[in-house]
Parts: sequence; C-alpha cells; structure tokens
Amino acid sequence: MEDLEYIKQETDKLVAEIHSHPLSTDDIRRSFLELILHTFNLYYIQWDTIQSARIIQPKPIPVTKEERYILNVFVNSVVEKQYYQMRSNSNYRNLFLESWSTFEFCLTYLCEELLDEVTKKELLEYDLKEINKTLLKYNLSDADNQKIEKIFYRNHLTHVPVTRKYNKLYSLYKKFYTGNWTEDSAFLEFYGKYRNCMHTNYIYHGKDKEYTFFGITYFFIDSEVVSQNKEATSSNKLDLAIQLKNICRRLFDAIQHPGLLPFPADKVIQPS
Repeated sequence: MEDLEYIKQETDKLVAEIHSHPLSTDDIRRSFLELILHTFNLYYIQWDTIQSARIIQPKPIPVTKEERYILNVFVNSVVEKQYYQMRSNSNYRNLFLESWSTFEFCLTYLCEELLDEVTKKELLEYDLKEINKTLLKYNLSDADNQKIEKIFYRNHLTHVPVTRKYNKLYSLYKKFYTGNWTEDSAFLEFYGKYRNCMHTNYIYHGKDKEYTFFGITYFFIDSEVVSQNKEATSSNKLDLAIQLKNICRRLFDAIQHPGLLPFPADKVIQPS
C-alpha cells in the first residue's frame, strides 16, 4: 500500500508541474510531460487494480466462479517471492517502454524542428562516415560503396541513436543546461540498455556494465539475464521513469526558442 501511495503522490506532483509550466499546452516541451503523465496514470491504475483485488479476494462477498478466478489472478500477480514474474510484470514493461518511446519521439521531433539541414545530414551520415574511414585503405568499387551507403546511411532521424541526438541538442544549448551532463548521460545509457533488454527476455548482449541508482545496482553481463543486488519495488521502478522525465525536462527547458514548437498531434495516438 505504501508503494501505491507513493505512485499517487508522484503522479500528483507531475500534474502540478504541468499546471505550472510556462509554455503553452500546444508546445511539445510541455506536451511531453502530459504524455508522461498518461503513462504514470496508467501505472497507478494497474497497481491500484491489483491492490483492490487483494483487498476484495479474501472477503466473503458473492461473486461468480469466473469473477473469483479473476480476483485470484490479480492477487497472485503480486506475490513478491516470484522474482521472474515480478521482473517481467507487464506494469513495469509498460512503464519503461512507454516513457522511453515518448522521450524518443519528442527528442526526434525537436531535432527535426531545431537542427539545420547540415547538422541533420551529419547525424544521418555518422555511421556511414565512420565505416568509410576504416575502408579507405581498400580499393572498393562504386557498386561496393553503394551497398555500404545503403546499409549505413540513415534515412530518417528516428533511426539515429537517442544519445547521439540528445548530445547534439545539448551541444547547442549547454550554456542553459542546469543538470550534470555526465551523470545524466550515464543514466540515459543505462535506461536505454535496460529498456532494450526487455525485447530479449532481459538477456543482455554486450560489454559488461553496471549502474547504481538509489541504492540498487543493475548488472549487465554478456549473455546473462540482467540482475540486481536487491529486488526493486514498484516505487523504485517509478523513480527510474521520474529521473528520465527530469533529465528530459532539463534539456527541453534549456532550449532557447522564442516561438512555439508545436506538438504534432496528428502523428501521435492521443490518450483517451
């Protein structure tokens, strides 16, 4: 119940943060927060439903066999000893995937609006130029070069790594950035890795890494399931999403753009 109260408190704080935001609700720098709020609200509703079932399930109330089964399913989904089940809980997956996807969409859109064509081209050609540096010593044919360009040239900014786009915007507005860039970059790298591992059943592939946040250390070991020094609660998981929101807010607030950066509502499925 304490976790549920904490989730509600933090969600209410985000509501207050949005209401006090100086920009128009049509500006993507504020709309980002509103989309994150939808994710937080859904996270709260999911856990509230589970906790409600735990309260109702043991009580001698008249329910059908099917209704009793549904209550039991919800109650069993929060048995803390079932580590694998907790780690793979859809509530956590939704929280991480939705918050990261919202962040990435807004970041990509801001790059499209704020970067000049030369800078965009640099981002799109980055991987191609890096591989070409390595291949300079080889006498490649035009056909080979065309194949390499087809593989490594990015056709749209959405295919450019998040950290590369974030670093580019930061380089333009760093004098107005209020956070610790080194720490914020390390967190984004961690969050991205953790989110990506959800697509491989939490099995990590890459160089061994570890990251500590609020006393919990996450271990990324090649070809192994991501592990932790202790199990994270639903509050701990929310703290990660809150930190992502805070880092994004710091960058978006640093953007000195006098006009409206309109939220592309026609490109986004709106919360109902």
